Amino acid sequence: MNFLTLAGVALRSFFLEASWNSGGQQNLGLAAAIDPALKRIHPPGEALNSARRRALDFFNTNPVLSGLAIGVILSLEADVAAGRISVQERNKLSAGLSQALAAMGDALFWQAWLPFCALVAVWAVLSLNQWWAPLILPALFCLPVLPVRLGGLYLGCRRGLKVI
Repeated sequence: MNFLTLAGVALRSFFLEASWNSGGQQNLGLAAAIDPALKRIHPPGEALNSARRRALDFFNTNPVLSGLAIGVILSLEADVAAGRISVQERNKLSAGLSQALAAMGDALFWQAWLPFCALVAVWAVLSLNQWWAPLILPALFCLPVLPVRLGGLYLGCRRGLKVI
């Protein structure tokens, strides 16, 4: 997978939750994010259409760790295209990974890192009395989030299931 395709997937992955729905949850965002890569992995025709339908299966994970899940899914799609694994294996592995990453990401980022960042921001607003103090919250929160998200996509694509 070349850099431009991976960069396109990374950019699109930031809109993963833009079309959240109760049936497939983040599946539409996943399908939109990985479509440029699917076009490179599968030849035009039924193989590409099947891969696009697989992307519309139920998918839900933590947005911060979604890069890793997306990267592994793309690696699994390459394995399906090469005949190394079956479609059923790909679906089972993808579902298990996204659930595990959802649990880990929620605990680490939403229940630990975000409250810590919020406390630091509140302290900064109350003690520093500067106009820029509220900006500490998004800046501090994004410090590890962006490298984890983008690095996870790269790592997942390159290492596939070995990342586990």
